[in-house]
Amino acid sequence: MEQKKLLKTISRGIHHHFPEPDATLLTDRATAIYYSCCLEHQNDPPAVKQHTEGMIYGGVSLYRALQEKGMSPQEALAWTDKIFQDFSQNAANAIRSLLKLPGLYRKVPQIFRTMTQKKYNEEAGFQMTFYEVGKHRVKFDVTACPYYNTCKSMGCPELTGIFCNTDDCCYGNMHPKLQWNRTTTIGRGGEVCDFDIAIKD
Repeated sequence: MEQKKLLKTISRGIHHHFPEPDATLLTDRATAIYYSCCLEHQNDPPAVKQHTEGMIYGGVSLYRALQEKGMSPQEALAWTDKIFQDFSQNAANAIRSLLKLPGLYRKVPQIFRTMTQKKYNEEAGFQMTFYEVGKHRVKFDVTACPYYNTCKSMGCPELTGIFCNTDDCCYGNMHPKLQWNRTTTIGRGGEVCDFDIAIKD
């Protein structure tokens, strides 16, 4: 998600849940924190920025802005998760609509594998192990996650779980004949993130 689109989405979420003038103040503060994060890490590789600028810094900036407003870390985390879940649900709805095309769901394991290897690779800070499980399934373990590593380096490792939650929202109910089998994530205290999508028939 590009910078302007991410910030617009977060702003929409803030304004949906908070009254004025709090909504505008929160949006302005989150935006300022976001661009401060981008400036501090402006020399990072593009593969890294597509995740930090495209998602992670949005969560960090909202989380920090909510705490500056006076919320406890627990309250701020819950609200950040809520706002991210709202727009993840929109993405989930789009995926479900697309997979209504006849037979398209059968291509999901291969599409997911290709997308992962292209975007979630070592250049972006990921490390993972893929398993040979046939063309009707994709299974891999993420053993190093830049979402967790970045959040930890910024003093908020607990924030990583909201990004895990967006995965569950987007991929958990894609199609009646697709099964999302992830059981653990690094962001939730696990040793690995065990991604596993299989065709059920």
